[in-house]
Amino acid sequence: GNGERYAESATFAAAKAFDGNNSTRWSSSFSDPQWLSTNLGSVKKVSQVTLRWEAAYAKAFKIQTSKDSVNWTDAYSTVNGAGGVQTIPLTPVDAQYVRVYGTQRATPYGYSIYEMVPTVQTVTPLPPVAAPTVTLAASPASITAGQSAVLTWSAGNATSVSIDQGIGAVSNTGTRIVNPAVTTTYKITSSN
Repeated sequence: GNGERYAESATFAAAKAFDGNNSTRWSSSFSDPQWLSTNLGSVKKVSQVTLRWEAAYAKAFKIQTSKDSVNWTDAYSTVNGAGGVQTIPLTPVDAQYVRVYGTQRATPYGYSIYEMVPTVQTVTPLPPVAAPTVTLAASPASITAGQSAVLTWSAGNATSVSIDQGIGAVSNTGTRIVNPAVTTTYKITSSN
């Protein structure tokens, strides 16, 4: 009866569903609804929940998520639970709390789960992209009409480099002889 069940409650405590041991389990009262939740410690991006049911599984249940353990949002719902090991992919959601919320038992007993394992995505930020560096020099720096000069340039951390005044795209390093007819300022542009 119920007295035995309550006496055994420590044996079937909620912590048993999170101990990494597939032979210990959480078991609920013999009524609907019942739920089991876990606190991830901080808000994380939850992308999946794996449930390892004992024979007393849920026919109808939801996976719900919350940031505050008060306001819950359905992340998954079924009325055709099959028991066994269920790996349930979720649309990734930010949550600190995850729970399985059983609404219809498949057996006359309670709900019983060996392990409930939320999967969280780890977000690895990309390393910062270094800004391009460029140099452009003319030798000689100043000329008179009819003379030529040599442009020398170098660009680092750049995927495209160009020089104006009709020169256009150039390699990251190079030289070019120019002989402008009038006073001309050359500008180099790079991007990554």
